[in-house]
Amino acid sequence: MKQENLYNETEIRRFLLGELEEKERLALEEKFLADEDFFVQIRVAEDELIEAYVRGKLAEKEKFEREFLTTEKRRERVEFTRQMIAK
Repeated sequence: MKQENLYNETEIRRFLLGELEEKERLALEEKFLADEDFFVQIRVAEDELIEAYVRGKLAEKEKFEREFLTTEKRRERVEFTRQMIAK
């Protein structure tokens, strides 16, 4: 993975929590559609947010629920993580 081509974790977190301005959001979306390494980085960040949420350690809980849990697939990922942690 080429580090210079990747966004930092703060920007990715802001993206996932719906905090970026439209121009920034669109640029980031374009990048993750075109760059497989960056797509993987986004998925890892999503997994980390989901795990923190499930464990009750996410400071931005309300924002996560409002901005991230907007699709059935994401809600299913949260439930899957919840089940895996419970085992």
